[in-house]
Amino acid sequence: MDATAHFIPLDPTSLFITLGIIVFGMFMLGIGFTIRHRPVGVFLMWVGTLSMLSIIGYRIYIATSV
Repeated sequence: MDATAHFIPLDPTSLFITLGIIVFGMFMLGIGFTIRHRPVGVFLMWVGTLSMLSIIGYRIYIATSV
């Protein structure tokens, strides 16, 4: 059996978009946690969490659509 039969190619554009959203999500989580006593801080934590979950969902979609 060929070792590359189940390899999912990752183009550079998709990789940079993924890394950009991960970095954005981490910043939103960090900034939101820093100001968590204000309502905008809680909102930023939600934005960060949803951006991380969107990457997971996107990667699952790519893996199952091939």
